[in-house]
Amino acid sequence: MAASDLVNAATNENLKEVDWGKNIQICELVAKHHGQGKDVIKSVKKRLRSKNTNVQLFSVMLLEMLLNNCGEHIHMQIIDNRVLPLLVKIVKKKTQMPVEERIFLLLEAVQTLVGGASGKFPQYYYAYCDLMVCTLNS
Repeated sequence: MAASDLVNAATNENLKEVDWGKNIQICELVAKHHGQGKDVIKSVKKRLRSKNTNVQLFSVMLLEMLLNNCGEHIHMQIIDNRVLPLLVKIVKKKTQMPVEERIFLLLEAVQTLVGGASGKFPQYYYAYCDLMVCTLNS
């Protein structure tokens, strides 16, 4: 099964809850074949653009699993494919609260994990700061 097909199945709008099995399968694919990371992240980015709340929420949760389990190459794919600005944009658009909250928690945790502004991936810190400014101005 292609990476995009796996991502589509894991983020299907008809799911009632997260498909942990599919998410684990995607993480294992990316961990085993680093080259698949780019395709997975591109597919997740596409799914994040969906207007369906479930698709967005499951996409953010998949991103969280990838970030927690697949190493630095996935951090770079997220940065290189400009997923962070998209996450900030989703929150700025006043998306459904569960999606906004999950994005906020994800960026807060990841930016701390990677060392904040002076860490290895300061892009996460700056995306988190954008969310903080957005939240304060609301």
